[in-house]
Parts: sequence; C-alpha cells; structure tokens
Amino acid sequence: MMIEKTAEAWDLSELPSHESALRLLRKVQPTGLSAGVDQVSTLKVGGALFRSGQSRTAVYRIETGVMMVSTGSDGRTPRSFDLAEPGDFVGLGFIEHHVGSAFAMTDCVVRRYSASEFAELAERDPAIRAQEAAAIAKEFELRKAKCLEEASRKTTAQRLAGYLLVIARMNTMEGRDANIVPESISCDFLTNLFDVSLDDLAAATKELHKAHLINLDDQDRAIIADFERLEEFSNA
Repeated sequence: MMIEKTAEAWDLSELPSHESALRLLRKVQPTGLSAGVDQVSTLKVGGALFRSGQSRTAVYRIETGVMMVSTGSDGRTPRSFDLAEPGDFVGLGFIEHHVGSAFAMTDCVVRRYSASEFAELAERDPAIRAQEAAAIAKEFELRKAKCLEEASRKTTAQRLAGYLLVIARMNTMEGRDANIVPESISCDFLTNLFDVSLDDLAAATKELHKAHLINLDDQDRAIIADFERLEEFSNA
C-alpha cells in the first residue's frame, strides 16, 4: 500500500483498551508531524466515516482495521468499491464535498488531518502525493461524466445560453463589454462545439431572441439583454 503497514503485525484482539490502541498508533504515526489525541477516533463495524454529499473537512489515515470506500453511486457512472487498509488515506480529492462514502468493514481506528497537515505530509512523501493524485484523477473523471450527462439533457438553446454566459465572464475579466459576444454566433465553431447543424443553431438563437434574452446586431453578434434570466434559462 501507500505507506508501510507495520500495524498489520498486531493482534488487535489483544488490545485491552482505546488507550492502549493510542499508544500503539503513536509507533506508526508518520514522523515529523504530531497529531493530538483528539484527532484519533474509532468506528465500529458498519460505522460511517463520511457519506457522499457531505462537506469535505478533513483527510483520514486508516490506523487499524479495513474500510470500504464506494464512489460513483449517483447513477451517472458505475459504482466502484475500494478497500482502505492501515496506512491508506481516505477522503482525498478536490471537490468541496465527498463523492463517495467510507464505511468500517471491521472495527477501525482512524486519524484525522487538516488540509494543511496533510499537505505537509504529502510534501515530504511522494507515495502520499501519488495517492492524492490518483484520488483527484478519479474525481475529475466523475465530474466530467456528470457534466457530459447534464449537457446531454439540455436543449441547444440552453447550451448556447451557457456559452454566452461564459464569454460574458471572460469579457469582464479581460476588460471588455460583458454584454457583447465579440464574434458571430452563426459559425462553424459553435456547430462543432454543440454538434448541431447551422439550422439548429439558428433556431436556438431565434429562441433566445424571442424570449428577449439576447439581441443581435448587424454583424450577427449576440448582445445579452438580461443576464439573470439568461442564467435561469441555461440552468432550467
């Protein structure tokens, strides 16, 4: 695994108390970074360390026991299951909330690290950094699948509205007029982007214009008439 699991050699049935477990955990605590007793917690079989959708507030290192981590349970991607063993970190990723759940398969002891504490560990240990990179890559694929699935449900007009909003934000960042899309929206770039015909794109443009969300100038450039309603239309 990512870190040498010296804890696997212990017979956990011989541990008489939580205090004894803490003494043993200090022997395998990553060197160079101390964590207080209040950062260690125990879970009984079936206990949840975190659930999908909960805010990501910490990273956890499995000290003893085995945990089951499931991801992709939102129906957009196949559900996957991974086992986390002593020395493994769980709760890694870049999304603000957990995309999976972690449950104790056996009685477990876990140690909690803040984002800054984990960053310090990962800075010194390439193996830990690699584990973080793998978790981020998995979350990226999940996020990409979600975005593609959501886009497939939107109409061409909604996707065009989303594109115009992105261009407007870029205009603002670059000091241009946020309301005006600098190029014609009747172009091959957008037909390729949305995978539609010019007729479909023209119909989508007409729909936004008819709803008074955009206007068109004499160069066929879109002028956003109502940002708030355009965003509501895009997200409907």
